[in-house]
Amino acid sequence: MSIKYAVIARDPKMPLCEYTADSSFPEKVKTQMEYYLQEGIKMQRNASNIENYNEYIACTLYDTILFGCICDASINEDKAFRFLKDLKVEFAKVYKGHLGKVHEQKNLKPLCLDKYFRKTFIKVFDNYSTGISSTNLHLAFSKAEEVKEIAQKNVKDMIKNVQETDDLLQKSENFEKNAHEMEKIQRNTNFWLCSRRCLALFGGIALGLGIVYLILSFSICGNLALLTGC
Repeated sequence: MSIKYAVIARDPKMPLCEYTADSSFPEKVKTQMEYYLQEGIKMQRNASNIENYNEYIACTLYDTILFGCICDASINEDKAFRFLKDLKVEFAKVYKGHLGKVHEQKNLKPLCLDKYFRKTFIKVFDNYSTGISSTNLHLAFSKAEEVKEIAQKNVKDMIKNVQETDDLLQKSENFEKNAHEMEKIQRNTNFWLCSRRCLALFGGIALGLGIVYLILSFSICGNLALLTGC
C-alpha cells in the first residue's frame, strides 16, 4: 500500500496537521484535498478518484473531525480506511478521546498541530509501510506487557518460595540442633540416674552383708572377730 499524503482537519478550510510521505508527490494534487474533505462531510467515509489525476484516489473519514489521505489508485480501500481510523485513534489521544473539543477552540490556525503530531504521523505511516496496523501493534504491545507482568509475578513467586524454603531449612536445622542438644542432656541425665541407682543398690547390698556379718559374728564368737577366728 502506498499512501502519499494524509491530513487531519477540523473542517475543509482548517487543516490541523498534514504529512507528505512521498517527496515526489505533486503539490497540485494535494491542494485538491479541500474539495474531497468537503465531500467527505456528507458521509462517514468516502473514496473518489481525483479528477485529472486518475492514478490517485482520495479517501476521507468523517467522525466529528475529518481524516483524509491520498493514495495510489490501485490501493485496497479497506486498508486506506483502517489507516485513517488508526490516525483517528492516535489523534484522539491529544484530546483524551474528546474530539468534539476541537470545535470549541477558537484560536486554532491552519496546521497549528503540524509539528506536535508529526512524529505520530510518521509512526502510523511506518506501521502501514511494514504491513502492521496500529490496532495490531497495540495488541502486540499489550500482549507483550501481559507476558512481562506474568513473568515478573512468576519471578516474585519464585523468590518468595525460595525465601520460604530457606526459612523452613533454617527452622529444620535449628530443630535438629535442639534435638541433638536434648538427646545429649537426656543421656547425661540417664547416666547420673543410673549412677545413683547403682550406688543405692550396691550400698544396700553392702549394708545387708554388714548386718548379716554382725549377727553371725555375735552369734558364734560373741564379738566382731568372726573373720579372724574368734
